[in-house]
This record gives sequence, structure tokens and C-alpha cells, in this order.
Amino acid sequence: MALEWRHVVVHSVDPAALGQWWATALGWVVVRSSDVEFAIRPEPDRLPGLEFVRLDESKKAKSRLHLDFTPDDRTVEEIAIR
Repeated sequence: MALEWRHVVVHSVDPAALGQWWATALGWVVVRSSDVEFAIRPEPDRLPGLEFVRLDESKKAKSRLHLDFTPDDRTVEEIAIR
């Protein structure tokens, strides 16, 4: 099973503000924006991107950043995680 790197996910209390700052800083385009998530990419169809996701709780010790991969075969992934 091969994986495709889709996003680096960043948790934030204000995903739109943080995401827009990074979009401007990197010269990337906004590909999705809502109250709970804000995604940017170098180009609309180019991966990986950055996805900023709302997390209302304050940071304690756990990292707010993780890599998001998508498998080329979702059926195999579902069997593997059972």
C-alpha cells in the first residue's frame, strides 16, 4: 500500500488567521476555508499542503502538528487498521 502525503495539519484556535498569514508568507493559494479549517497549497492541485484546523483547547504538552497521508488503496488501509 502506497501513501500520498496530503497535508501538514496544524491545530490552532484561529485557523483562518494563521492559515492566511502562512498563505501570504509562502505565496500559496487558499483551497478551502470554513469556520473549522483553512487549507493552502503551493498551487491548487499540488500536494502536499498545509491545513489549519480549529482546536479550542489550550496547548498542554502534545504537539499541534502532524502529517496527513492518504493511501492509494482505502480498502487495504481499512483492513490494516482493524
